[in-house]
This record gives sequence, structure tokens and C-alpha cells, in this order.
Amino acid sequence: EGIWLTLAEGGPTRTMSAAARVREAIADERARRADGVKGRPIVTLTFAQSLDGCLCRQPGKALAISSSATLGMTHELRAAHAGIVVGVGTLLADNPSLTTRFAEGTDPQPIVLDSRLATPLDCKLFVDERCRLRPVIVCTEQGAADHPDRRARLEAAGARVLLVTADAHGHVDL
Repeated sequence: EGIWLTLAEGGPTRTMSAAARVREAIADERARRADGVKGRPIVTLTFAQSLDGCLCRQPGKALAISSSATLGMTHELRAAHAGIVVGVGTLLADNPSLTTRFAEGTDPQPIVLDSRLATPLDCKLFVDERCRLRPVIVCTEQGAADHPDRRARLEAAGARVLLVTADAHGHVDL
């Protein structure tokens, strides 16, 4: 019950149908929160992919997949949530602002999963004036120990670095 999985797939008609379902889910969630449901986080997973199942054509190259309708839907989802999580790979490839610029509402707290503190200080989360909230960067204890200078620069720029244990591969253990 605590996890929603929303996938918009198919052509414009199915996408619009998915957008309507998401808007309804957002309204339901707001009503549920107003009723005082507490304790467990609500997690929404969203992503865009092409008909052939790709998220991008070439590694490190952004691919515009979303229509204006799905972009609006995505930003409405952002406005309905307290935080938005991206991996450092997405941050490096797409440089997203993670704001609600295409919908009314409050920007979610950006959270970056970054095992080795590779988040660049010139990314939009630090330099775009629309990005008012500085990111929380979730890093492994070892990644922070290996790069104390990076941690200091990120914190000086307003980021909060949150240290967690690593999984067996050295990545942030979710």
C-alpha cells in the first residue's frame, strides 16, 4: 500500500488516460494526508521510456521522450511529494532542476544518491535560480572518507551530505 508504481506508456490517448489517473491519485493522496495518515512514506516511481524500451539513445546523452502532457503530469507529481530522488548518473547525464516549474505547488526536496560525491557544483541544483532548495546528497561513509574536499565544497555550497553504509558493491544501500 505504501508504494505506487505509475508508468505512462503507449500513445497520446493512453498517456492522457495515465495523466488523469495520476491526477486522481494525487487528489486521493492529498485527502489521505489531510486525514492524518502518518508513519510510512508514500513512494512514487516514475520514468519515461521510448517504445523500444530505451531511457536514452547513448549513455550520457539526454533524450526528450515526454510530451507536454506527461511533463505537466510529472511536475504535478513533484508538487504532491516532499522529496524527489535521483541517482548521480541522471544528474550527470541530464542536469535536471527537479522543480515544479510546469505545475503549481511547492518544489520537492532534491535528494541525490551519490556514493562517491561526484555531484558537480555547477549543476542546476546549485546554480539555477529556480532551484531554491539545495540537495541532500546521500553518500557512503567510505565515499565521503575518500573525498573530504568534495564533501566540504558541497556543504559550503549548501548541500547536506547524509552518510550511509555501502552495499556489497560500494553503492548507497537502499
